[in-house]
Amino acid sequence: ALYRPARFVFIPAINNTSKKIGHQFGFMSSYEINRHLSFDIDISYFIAGEYMEQNSLSNNIFHIAPTISYKF
Repeated sequence: ALYRPARFVFIPAINNTSKKIGHQFGFMSSYEINRHLSFDIDISYFIAGEYMEQNSLSNNIFHIAPTISYKF
């Protein structure tokens, strides 16, 4: 089975013959503009595997999270 946080079953293992959930590739970069201000970016791409396809969840997912931080 595939679980969500707090140990709840998200996708049960019933009638599923594959164990391959998928692959995820990622990139993270950080740039310090000055001693108070910084910029971070996190990019990832998830390619759904056979386990997800057998449960009709075959969408690939692109995720990007830019972040600006100010420290005082």
